[in-house]
Amino acid sequence: MNRFDRMLRADFLKIKRTPLLLIHLLLPLIGAGAFLAYASISPKDGLLLTAGFVEILAVAFPTLIGVLTAMLARQEEAAGQFQNLLGGAAPKMWTFLSKLFLLLIMGFTGTLLAVVMFGAGLTELLHKDGLLPMHLYLTVACVLAGSCIILYIFHLMISLRFGQGTSIGMGIMGSLLGALLLTGLGDGIWILVPWSWPVRLASMWVLYATEVPLSASIMVQLHSGIWISIIVTAGVLLLSCVWFTRWEGRKSEG
Repeated sequence: MNRFDRMLRADFLKIKRTPLLLIHLLLPLIGAGAFLAYASISPKDGLLLTAGFVEILAVAFPTLIGVLTAMLARQEEAAGQFQNLLGGAAPKMWTFLSKLFLLLIMGFTGTLLAVVMFGAGLTELLHKDGLLPMHLYLTVACVLAGSCIILYIFHLMISLRFGQGTSIGMGIMGSLLGALLLTGLGDGIWILVPWSWPVRLASMWVLYATEVPLSASIMVQLHSGIWISIIVTAGVLLLSCVWFTRWEGRKSEG
């Protein structure tokens, strides 16, 4: 475990002076500030504004994840055709998990800052009606970040194997798909599409946490979505580790 901690710290130092860290932290904050500006002139109450902000943030995440994982993979490629990942003394699985955990930590931090900043702005600056308690904003941030884990895993694999263009393109498609499945077209099938998990689970959780009456079918979808996302994410994480231990670099596969 000490070795993994050292690897994680080393990976953080590698990206400390790159745009990767700033993008992870600044873009969510800019989004929260922009939506607070909209909220200041909107007649909607705090609950509707929070649900709208969470939906927009969740729809944007697949594109953002596609870009950020591509940047991380591109950095490793430029540093020596992935030799730091493939030829180190540490087990290959640990090097992959270190990169993944670094992305997840930054993603969770950015999500937490964005949601908490938005909630604090509604409460302290705008004094909107129908506000959520601050601990619920923390819960919503956890649900949103947790439902994005599988996207980080998937896009990191895609970035390493196929390159940044494929990862970014699929991220954009994932955002469009998430927005589409947020409508009635996604009822009943969104559970099967990981790109729709962040927007669906987070928006439904906002309503559930505020004790808004939900239909029995929505409650079933919420509980099923949570369990399916946990099980599938764990399975994909395991498969990604197996894949990476057998991966020998992009050129050898070309």
